[in-house]
Amino acid sequence: MSAYPVLYEVDYVEPRNRLTVFFRVLLAIPHMIVLYLLAVALTFTVIAAWVAQVLTGRYPEGLYSFNAKALRWLARVHGYLYLQVDRFPPFDLGEHPEYPVRMAFAGPLPKYSRAKALFRIIVAIPVMVIAYAMGVVYQLCAIAAWFVVVVMGRLPKGIFDGIELGMAYAIKAAAYLMLLTETYPPFSNENATLEPVGAAGALGGGGFAPPRSSLPGGLEG
Repeated sequence: MSAYPVLYEVDYVEPRNRLTVFFRVLLAIPHMIVLYLLAVALTFTVIAAWVAQVLTGRYPEGLYSFNAKALRWLARVHGYLYLQVDRFPPFDLGEHPEYPVRMAFAGPLPKYSRAKALFRIIVAIPVMVIAYAMGVVYQLCAIAAWFVVVVMGRLPKGIFDGIELGMAYAIKAAAYLMLLTETYPPFSNENATLEPVGAAGALGGGGFAPPRSSLPGGLEG
């Protein structure tokens, strides 16, 4: 099982609906409006989480839960908008394990490094640069996917993998910037299968809880 505390998983389906793909941008508008409002809220909740980590070394569970849920919604909408999936995303902050784009979070650590939180925007510069490059990758692959699906009605696995590679890094980079993890995002997306909700599930939805001692990169601060 992957020890990285943020998992991102997408189901690959080759046959696609040409009509919904052709009008995908228009169909995604309702979700984009909601995401704009969520982004406004996240501006304040992430700042509050940053202050809490700098002052106390902790991530309040309520803030962690909301931020993780909002990022999960973002991942589903971007997966739909950039043609990873055809299914219209649900309009709520729930986990929805039946949806073909899924995320899981390990939950807040007992203690965070105040220094890592204080200087996050500086140490995150390499992550933001790579995320920008990965964004170019998945957007170009999505453009190619649009043309291929409209013409052929199917999405080749190679194009899907290109979208997933870029999207997975971008989403995990967002989790890093939102202080949901202290560890740099990995370049690959070799995730374990997401586990059902259980007692050890993450806040804001089911997931996994890797042993604290096995977390890479001094995650415990």
